[in-house]
Amino acid sequence: KNDGSNMVRSVRVRWICGSLLLIAFPLIPKVGRIDSNVYLLIISIIVWTVSNMAIIRNLTLPQFVTRASIVVHLLNAVNMLYIIYVIELNLSIPLRNRALCWIFSVLGLLMPLFTRSTIADRTLGLISGLSIPYTMLSLSYEPLFLLSFCLTLYGWLEAECLITHGTLTFHSTRFHSSQKHTLSIGVQQTRQTWAFILLLLTSFFGTGNLATVSSFDPNWVRCFVASFSPFTMMALIILKLLIPVVLVVCILRAIVIVTSVPKNKLFTLTLILCDVMCLNFFFLVRNEGSWLDIGTSISHFVIMQCTTIVVMMLYEFSRLITEWSFVDANTQPEG
Repeated sequence: KNDGSNMVRSVRVRWICGSLLLIAFPLIPKVGRIDSNVYLLIISIIVWTVSNMAIIRNLTLPQFVTRASIVVHLLNAVNMLYIIYVIELNLSIPLRNRALCWIFSVLGLLMPLFTRSTIADRTLGLISGLSIPYTMLSLSYEPLFLLSFCLTLYGWLEAECLITHGTLTFHSTRFHSSQKHTLSIGVQQTRQTWAFILLLLTSFFGTGNLATVSSFDPNWVRCFVASFSPFTMMALIILKLLIPVVLVVCILRAIVIVTSVPKNKLFTLTLILCDVMCLNFFFLVRNEGSWLDIGTSISHFVIMQCTTIVVMMLYEFSRLITEWSFVDANTQPEG
């Protein structure tokens, strides 16, 4: 009983701390409208490196994968700190450091596939791996936002698991396990849908939005490109914007498996709620005023219109990155 109370208390503390940290970021001026903050970025790199070391210690990995992951995170931190030092001296970033950025980013995207396909291991693996390219594409407080966001997401997963089963069963549940979804849509599923939409919008508007793609500071991709390359820059910025969204969708998939919610009904409920919000934004569309006000009102309406279909596409993509594993046998995604 004491162990159960301690577990509930720790989950509650993580959820509250993550939410309190996360709530401040939408109030901060968007990145791109403020100058780069080197000190915040350095603190973010150090905090993420320590966090990744803690994550790796909690993962069940082959010994060589554990050692390789630690080396990658440490070398990435050293490389990033050196790049910041070079930039502060107004020098150009050496080619070898840019090459290391590309290598570490690819390794970060592949690292989750070397974890087991259990919900706990794969979720932590995704958080750890995706933090590498996200940090490289940051100028200020964005990595701290991602850390707070991931803490909130993981707390949400733990809370839903405790509410449904009374214990953290997802530590042994696999993403590719076959489960019968027998629950119908009720108050609990409506609450899950609202929480998902709230976190989805927070992930997208926490540090930037679609305007980030059309008007961006070239310094955002300074670790990867030395000359103007619009398509490469756009792809990198879109990658940065999608990383938090992908994490939300992966957590949603984990909750669908843990709580045995029919995903089709959950998406239907998401569609209904998004349509209600779309109706509100439709009446807020402006055809007068500045171009910024007009464009913002239209973009809000279009974003809500596209939310459901984008989430469904990312949900199928999340099925691949959560089920496939190089260290588990017979973990190919099921059809």
